[in-house]
Amino acid sequence: FVSVKSGLLVETEDKAFAFKIGGRLFVDGGGTAGSPGNGWQGSVGFGQARLEVEGRYRPWFYKMQFDFANSTIQLWNTNLPNANTLTGPAFWTRNYVTDRNFLWGGWRDAYIGLQDPRLSHPLLAEPVYFKIGSQYESFSLEALASSKYRDTIERPLAVDAIAPFRHIGVAAGMIGKDNWTAHFGLYSLSFQDLNARPVNTSSGNAGVLVPTYSGYGVKNANWYQPWGGGAYWETTGRVTWAPIFDEHRLVHLGIAGSYHQPNNATAYSDDRNSAPGNRLGSEANVLGTNFLGTTDLACGRFPQPVAFVTPTVTFNQYNAAGNCIKDIEKIDVEAALSYENFFVQGEWLLANYNRNTFAAQQFALAQLSQQGVSSPSQGLYLSPGNSRYVASGGYVQGEW
Repeated sequence: FVSVKSGLLVETEDKAFAFKIGGRLFVDGGGTAGSPGNGWQGSVGFGQARLEVEGRYRPWFYKMQFDFANSTIQLWNTNLPNANTLTGPAFWTRNYVTDRNFLWGGWRDAYIGLQDPRLSHPLLAEPVYFKIGSQYESFSLEALASSKYRDTIERPLAVDAIAPFRHIGVAAGMIGKDNWTAHFGLYSLSFQDLNARPVNTSSGNAGVLVPTYSGYGVKNANWYQPWGGGAYWETTGRVTWAPIFDEHRLVHLGIAGSYHQPNNATAYSDDRNSAPGNRLGSEANVLGTNFLGTTDLACGRFPQPVAFVTPTVTFNQYNAAGNCIKDIEKIDVEAALSYENFFVQGEWLLANYNRNTFAAQQFALAQLSQQGVSSPSQGLYLSPGNSRYVASGGYVQGEW
């Protein structure tokens, strides 16, 4: 069987073998009559320019998707300024170089999966499936909806800020006969991270103050993390149920949870978690206006002045991560209702940040000392020192 209805599809009659080439091209344009803020007053560009290949070989299935739109950008925003804005020690320590990151463009889906008929069960509509590679974490109804089928052009800001989206990992899922689903996975880095490297070296700007590297990146006497260290990981699960599901009616309920362990990541490498809301802005994304977000809750990186070197504790003069985030817990509650031509859906999302208050206080003191000020009210670049930070939001949208 060969079809060109939505790309090129080649499939055998028994559906055991299939191969498809497709893609999408979104062209966006917009403008504003008022002040453009830190974006464009008017602009046009590619929202997405993707090429994808997917298929099946007996129990195996795969998908590869690449986005050519805006493959390399220099990210400027209010919370993580670029290193080119300052000179001297502050040049190396208080700013994030982002001029060689494949942030918006690049790989999206890139996974291989297995769905063996031997993994069937009387309660399941399909066999259990497994996936490994770059894939969506099962979290949030709107985050998982393809941009080809969303009700609005852009996703709600609460979803963009909290949902984990795609990461590299391994996952398993199942679809029940009574209209229920379950999906769980373990993940780490993402092609959409701000930077795949843990420190300020993406443009060769290693700085003149190079710390001693002990071979594994962490000295036992130091509470902070110098060069190197461990990348973050997270585990996510979601279950859904549709108690009513027929040709004219739908009631959908779902809940998802995610646990994030940052290890030695900061907003330099993982701004979506360490600086929640950092990439958010105008719903007209083509204008590039971003004005929301927080500072680096992981405390980022900063210099340790000589005053912090004692006979019992040796602090490197230049280090990369404050380790101010212990872990992050996320939850999402979703619901959707459809009757004839009426449809409405809504979600509530929350991210709870458990923070290392001792590390945050040390970070604040180091910044005060570096700035040469005498009180916290005069300090700059301070990261909030509370033991918790909570980000939450939701939306309701519908159509007729």
